Amino acid sequence: MKYLLLLFGIGALAVVGYGIDRVETTYFRENWEFPVFIGLMMALFGLYFFFVVQKKYRPPLRQIITVGIVLRLVLMGASPNLSDDYFRFAWDGRLWASGENPYLILPDSFLHASPETVNALELKGPVFNGLNSKPYYTVYPPVNQLVFVAGAWLGGNSLSENVGVMRLFIFLSECGVFWLLLLLLRHFKRDDTDLLIYAFNPLVIIELTGNLHFEGMMVLLLLLAVWLIVQKKWWWATLALAGSIGMKLLPLIFMPLWIKRLGWKKTIWMGLGVGALCVAMFLPFFSMELVGKLGSSLDLYFRRFEFNASIYYILRAIGESVKGYNPIAFIGPASGIAVLLGVCAIAWKEKREQWLGFFTSGLFVLTLYFGFATIVHPWYLVTLVAFSVLSTYRFALVWSAMVVLTYYKYINPQYPEPYVFIGMEYLVVGAILGYELYRNKRNRTIA
Repeated sequence: MKYLLLLFGIGALAVVGYGIDRVETTYFRENWEFPVFIGLMMALFGLYFFFVVQKKYRPPLRQIITVGIVLRLVLMGASPNLSDDYFRFAWDGRLWASGENPYLILPDSFLHASPETVNALELKGPVFNGLNSKPYYTVYPPVNQLVFVAGAWLGGNSLSENVGVMRLFIFLSECGVFWLLLLLLRHFKRDDTDLLIYAFNPLVIIELTGNLHFEGMMVLLLLLAVWLIVQKKWWWATLALAGSIGMKLLPLIFMPLWIKRLGWKKTIWMGLGVGALCVAMFLPFFSMELVGKLGSSLDLYFRRFEFNASIYYILRAIGESVKGYNPIAFIGPASGIAVLLGVCAIAWKEKREQWLGFFTSGLFVLTLYFGFATIVHPWYLVTLVAFSVLSTYRFALVWSAMVVLTYYKYINPQYPEPYVFIGMEYLVVGAILGYELYRNKRNRTIA
């Protein structure tokens, strides 16, 4: 029976990875694609939750690791057909490999200002046409850029080879996440078969190995930093934490949680070390223009773009009814302040300061952040899934299933955001979270 389930999982992932495409035309090409995609993903999540909930039917650890790796290998040859972000990855990587500074170049203007470079790098055509951010400067941090340039150096001007190299980095990072989660589970004396919470999660597989997103590399470096701190290897932990921030800026949000665990002195020294390393990462790109252009792109990201938000959409509706226009320029910064205060409150109220509790507190910090965010793409939830492995809370796993519904946005260019599905998503996740808070309060369980 278990082999039939494995074959079904491989077949379902293969259909999603190789048979469904929303990138070529920005939207699903055929009417059947979205229903088939949702049907297969829900079936995969059904099997996933069966193994998560029914522990007695879980396979042994060796099989969990083997199956987790096999499911990722299934997608190694697929194009990232559910996300067009990889065109920007290839664009940035080829620019840096040729000696250009990707942080200072707008694709729209560069195409006409430097036609010789564009032709030499074969940027005109599929790469440029596939960009979803032509009028914006890149926002990807330096460690992420290292992976992009590795894809360009090793893959040349072949888009498929660029993708293949970057995907190999993601796959190896996923193997590293398996290893670190297992080390942490055993260190904290938890059930090591809980590894399947991450290893078997369909969203993690599709969005990382399949759609070429780098949250997995960020999670790897963040888990490595925690593991090294647990082992009291402070300087190596500082390097790993800086690398995680250099991959994605998100780990900065956890800094208040470190103070109780490390104390002010160690936190300040680690913070200074991380800050110095992050500055050093930007040195290859440094110019007087860098700060302004990177800042302008981040400002546009937080003030202009909207997707799958929750609290923000409610605030926006209230603002539009009162002001008569979308007040995102005000709501964005105000929400940031609210999140910062909320994170500090979570850190202040923590009753346990052990490192195991970091993962539960981290779940709530990220939930607060995503609750106020103007954009919550499906792959953003990968970190929540990883943290769930070391927590008793499971609401993030339900969220990882419900967020798949947001792909309804890409059925047709005339369709607005699927507010009905978004409402369902957050109502279900909120109900599960409320139940778990009540249950754990009653049982006095916080880990």
